[in-house]
Amino acid sequence: MFHFHETTQRRAGLAGFVLLCIVPTIATASWCAWQHTPAHLDAVAARLSEELRLDVSLARVRHLCPGVDVYDELRVSDPETGQEIAYCRMLRAEWTEATDAQGQRRETLVLTAVEPRMNAARLDRLGGALDRLLRWQIARRAVDVRFHAGRLVLKSGDNAYTLTDPWATLQSHSSGAEARCDFRLPDVPMSRPIRIRLVRNRKTLPSTGGFELDARSAAVPCGLLALAIPSFESLGARASFAGLITATESADGWSGEVSNARLSDVDLDRLISDRFPHCLSGVARADIRLARFRDGRIAFAEGNLAAARGLISRSLMAAAVEHLGLFEGPPPRISGSVVPYEMLAVAYRLDSTGLQLRGQCPGVGRRAILTDRDSFLLGDPLSQPQSILALVQTLTSDDGPRIAVSGSSQRLMRRLYIGESAEPTDIEPSEATALRDDGLPPR
Repeated sequence: MFHFHETTQRRAGLAGFVLLCIVPTIATASWCAWQHTPAHLDAVAARLSEELRLDVSLARVRHLCPGVDVYDELRVSDPETGQEIAYCRMLRAEWTEATDAQGQRRETLVLTAVEPRMNAARLDRLGGALDRLLRWQIARRAVDVRFHAGRLVLKSGDNAYTLTDPWATLQSHSSGAEARCDFRLPDVPMSRPIRIRLVRNRKTLPSTGGFELDARSAAVPCGLLALAIPSFESLGARASFAGLITATESADGWSGEVSNARLSDVDLDRLISDRFPHCLSGVARADIRLARFRDGRIAFAEGNLAAARGLISRSLMAAAVEHLGLFEGPPPRISGSVVPYEMLAVAYRLDSTGLQLRGQCPGVGRRAILTDRDSFLLGDPLSQPQSILALVQTLTSDDGPRIAVSGSSQRLMRRLYIGESAEPTDIEPSEATALRDDGLPPR
């Protein structure tokens, strides 16, 4: 047993006190002071900007404990224009471990946002950041991300859309990565939330994507969907969509289907009059039992269309009679180039053989597609099916048997399959039969 001199013992105790108490205290105090300096704030913002490839600014960063950080007044902007893309009054980021569906423990980043908002006009930049995260998930490390907020506001010009209780996840799996977002709409009763799912498939070279929109529980404003799918904008400001959309990406474009869907409050004036050289106005409802698209073109569609109390141009009625072979009723009593109609109701089927139509207006002896207060204006085609080219010509041209080479006709033909190759390969032979005699699609 060694015995130290009393002076040596005091010096050893003093050295231990300095090393074990004073130095850690000074280091901790220095670290805490550094956390509150503008230099540290700039360093954190620069790191986030590098990862997102967007400009990030912060009012304050708080490190509550190891693995838990809080960002105050977080703002994400476009580095080129300086336009705000997203803002969050407070964002809590916590690194933890969670168990996945296979029972494996995975590293997880949990994000909890307070009062987040996004600029919908710049969602493409956020989409690019999400796509990079999906690729990063595949190429480097398996880190899951979970996001939750009480509500999320999407601003688009003068319009604002509020999503309540949004939950979003980003996960990697054996075949790629998947992003999913569940949300509800305020004051809209629904049995389950609306779901949007994005996938990245790494089994293909190069990797391809896919998406799914499940809005079978409630109708979603088309203006909200137009933020991601611009074609919904042409349906009008009050239009809404309910149904299921699934799609996958290939080198030639997107392929997928729409099923059990309904488009409500469709503005026909916006959809037809603003895009084609005819007038058709009114508020319509379109039921889509099934629609398939391949490589960005419609290959098959079946459902019903109904509208009431609108206006139609004589040129459109004449074109429908001439090109689609619709049966022409008594001429309207009202003079002028545009006449009012009482009801438009038709069952339709579009496939590689052509277009089949069956009038569904009630109270008229002949199967009427279009009626006014006195009688029917247009009835079923005299022969069916009609050519898909005849549909294009009806909408885009009224000056002869040849299709006018116009921008509208070219755009429409690019959206339709024309020819034998258009028929979906997975349609059963029984589905290729004519519409039922009662004017409804076959079940």
